Amino acid sequence: MVKKVLIIGATGMVGQPITDQLIRDGHQVTALVRDIARARQKLSQSVSLVKGDIEDRESLHAPLANTDAVVIIMPLSVNDAGDFNAERDGTENIASALPAWKRIEILKLSEIGAGSDPSFFDLDCKAKAEQTIRNTGHPFVIFRPTWFMEAWCDQLRVNNNLIVVGSSKRNIHWVALSDMGRWISNALTRFNTISGMILTAQGRDALSFAEAAEKIATATGLSVLQLPIEDVVPPGSSLGLQRTLRELFYYYDREPEPFEAQELWRILGEPQCSFDEFVQQVGPVLRSKFLSTEHS
Repeated sequence: MVKKVLIIGATGMVGQPITDQLIRDGHQVTALVRDIARARQKLSQSVSLVKGDIEDRESLHAPLANTDAVVIIMPLSVNDAGDFNAERDGTENIASALPAWKRIEILKLSEIGAGSDPSFFDLDCKAKAEQTIRNTGHPFVIFRPTWFMEAWCDQLRVNNNLIVVGSSKRNIHWVALSDMGRWISNALTRFNTISGMILTAQGRDALSFAEAAEKIATATGLSVLQLPIEDVVPPGSSLGLQRTLRELFYYYDREPEPFEAQELWRILGEPQCSFDEFVQQVGPVLRSKFLSTEHS
């Protein structure tokens, strides 16, 4: 069944592959964006664009009234007291802008372990956002993904270094964004059978940060840089971002991540991309970037 889908967060690392998958599967996709010209450079011509901002509640009413479903993808919550928080406050604005006269299907990306550790600001905000979604009165599915493999092409890579933080003893069930997109698309198709569910999204391969980094380094020639958690301070970063990154890696530096994705695999399909397959796909790209930087 083809649906009209509004995606909030379509232009980011997570949002783009998910948007592409929904287009491939025939859905009518609209992205809510703040800057239409910039978004058009990132997204397929098949994606309709509508101007809006999660900080501006009034800008959300019309896009939400003109869709069958909304996919909500928010960035990492930075621990800056007093600032507008996309996860917590943006989700509140979306919820309050939903039409009362129409049933809107909500698909929300949260995070594995949401609400389990109030000392981790991002997880605390995600738990609050989940509760906001549950209170809307609209049907919902919440996904709690673990780390995406693609983080090694983005957040966990600085120039020619793959960044491993802390002791790196905790195993992560790395999940590919291609699988995440397929699961969301399948959820749209089977929404009535899974409405109200909270599903943990994990891949097959349980690897520590160090093990994952070594696989990519072997395939690309990039270096692995091991950092203590206290040294995860990007140049010029705010105190809030510094707090957030330390909270993030302290959390993921603890006990092994339990496997909890049985229900998602059973209902929406098993993951198709292994970590080794991911390395084969992105290795040449990262290798070419490494060589171009090395020779520049």
